[in-house]
Amino acid sequence: MKKILSLICIFLILTACSTVKYTRSPKIDARGAWAVVDFNNHTVTPMAGARAASISDSLVRARGVNNLIYKSFNQQDKALPLMNTGVSRSEIIQWASRNNIRYVLTGDVNEWRYKVGIDGEPVVGVSLRIIDVPNHHVIWSSVGSQSGHVRQAVSMIGQQLIARLLTHARIA
Repeated sequence: MKKILSLICIFLILTACSTVKYTRSPKIDARGAWAVVDFNNHTVTPMAGARAASISDSLVRARGVNNLIYKSFNQQDKALPLMNTGVSRSEIIQWASRNNIRYVLTGDVNEWRYKVGIDGEPVVGVSLRIIDVPNHHVIWSSVGSQSGHVRQAVSMIGQQLIARLLTHARIA
């Protein structure tokens, strides 16, 4: 009995708190032309949008998307030069149409930091969207947040969360 209680305690300690919501996904063609663009950064963490987009790029490739380019629009706020201020959906669709892109993965980073305090746990909040460029529609979206433990990196929590969000997109 002690062994079972010990295992349960270890499991609870190692598990991070997270929340995920997503829309139902149609089947999305992995063989189509894809692009990942820098995510909008709504945090005080410099380049958080670019970091999340870079992780997403690799995770989408791992899901079997081979015809994929990464596009950075690199618009920066003049008052906060390391903050990515993002680009509008219409600008993304115009660029993707000119470049014969079928799907664009984009998103927003709402939190990407360590909590302040004694423990300093990593916390990440991200939303993802897949845009069907020819139809100008968002065909799938997901949002989630996750916190980790003291010895975990923000990038690790970000990767875990984005991977979990992408599992709900039917990329085949």
